Amino acid sequence: MHFFRDDSHIHRISASLAAEVSVVCQRCMQAMPISISSQFELGIVWTEAQAKALPRELDSVILGEEPLDLFPLIEDELIIETPFTNFHPVGDCQPAGPVAYGEEQPETAEERDNPFAVLKDLKSSD
Repeated sequence: MHFFRDDSHIHRISASLAAEVSVVCQRCMQAMPISISSQFELGIVWTEAQAKALPRELDSVILGEEPLDLFPLIEDELIIETPFTNFHPVGDCQPAGPVAYGEEQPETAEERDNPFAVLKDLKSSD
């Protein structure tokens, strides 16, 4: 992270992040590592009006009375860069066990009471 004041006197943060995180493969539901990288430019301001006046290439960070906490800022950037769905390469998935698709559930010995059976009796009495 690089903190500086540019030629326009805007307080800025220029950052480049790289991390390896563990996500869930959507095929086999097992953990898998992925690499995430992000580059971003932030303009530090104190009011909404200053945020609206920033150049378009800068995202704004509005500071209040409290000092800037960088951990949530970095965490948010990594979350934004994390792919929505993740898959192992084809053939690398390790399923947890056999998965049966399309099999019908066995019939139960008990037949459930039909809550509409009373209506059937009313219809037949007409």
